[in-house]
Amino acid sequence: MENLNDLKTIWLCADITGLPNADEVIKAIKKYRYTKLVKSVALVLYFLASVALFAWVVFHYRPTLLSTRMGEGCIIADFLILIITNITTVNRYYKYKDLSNKEFIGFLEHTRVRQKFYRTKTQVVVFILLMIGEYLCQLELVYKSAVLCIIVYSCTTVFFLIIWLIIRPWAIKKQSAKLDKTIQKMKDISKQL
Repeated sequence: MENLNDLKTIWLCADITGLPNADEVIKAIKKYRYTKLVKSVALVLYFLASVALFAWVVFHYRPTLLSTRMGEGCIIADFLILIITNITTVNRYYKYKDLSNKEFIGFLEHTRVRQKFYRTKTQVVVFILLMIGEYLCQLELVYKSAVLCIIVYSCTTVFFLIIWLIIRPWAIKKQSAKLDKTIQKMKDISKQL
């Protein structure tokens, strides 16, 4: 019985100031879901507006080279892939309204898997289509001057290299760290509860 009394004493003396209450956990889950939902909806609206503007340009601009039309097709396909990807994200976040801690951790783990797939497959395809589209569209503007062609394509290549080699890895690292931090925080909360 003495061990039971010691256990009771330890239990009653435990510091519970750092433990979150259930309302804080629910607020954190809802805030995360709402933030991601708003960002995804904003991206869908942005891409829809962009594709509408680009479609208007396509129909009002009369190119002389077929390569320009092919480039425009690549860019529109690019926008459509991004719209579909973000609509599936909106549906995914909208569908999960009330989740327990374990379900939310599972949801976040699935989000991590989806992000990895997006970065390794979808983002690569989108980037390649955008690059091809840009190069083909620019050909119409610079094909008559070799010097201008070299300058424009060099600048475009440097731009794409900066995006792919500097900005993209930085963004991936930042997003991964944020998601890992959220998952770890939710796991810690689940262990405490």
